[in-house]
Amino acid sequence: PRRGRSGVRPAELMLGRFLLLLGGGTAFAARVGVAMTLVSSPVSVAALFGSCLLVPPIAVSLGLAVAAVLPHDLEGTLVIIGLVGIQLALSGGAWVNGILPMNGPIQLAYLAGGFPADPVGLMLAHSLVYVVALLAIAAAGWSLRVRVRRRRPAAPAQ
Repeated sequence: PRRGRSGVRPAELMLGRFLLLLGGGTAFAARVGVAMTLVSSPVSVAALFGSCLLVPPIAVSLGLAVAAVLPHDLEGTLVIIGLVGIQLALSGGAWVNGILPMNGPIQLAYLAGGFPADPVGLMLAHSLVYVVALLAIAAAGWSLRVRVRRRRPAAPAQ
């Protein structure tokens, strides 16, 4: 609230959160990619790292969109756990995967393991569309939620 009152726009607040969380998530995902490469023998190391590095932008966008739409933290947490749980429980070829957010990274992980997967361009396009759509939802939600009404300056006394 203080930043909003000081003149920072809601879109700037959301962008700052996005970049901060994206940086931390990407650093963590890179370390996980190194660990996974060391303990397993992926068919494609590039696909494995691509999968790991594709998760943070989608996850951060999803978190921001859910936080902007739902009023309580617990509700948002349950929605995210539900979405990710459903997606991880599905088989790789399920048609529902195409409409869920983590399809691109999961397909890249299949490719890294040597299993059949969708074309890489399709995976990247799917992920990009989801990131843009979720950020648009988040921006709209944050702009409504963090709206600050500025007082008009008082008319000069005569």
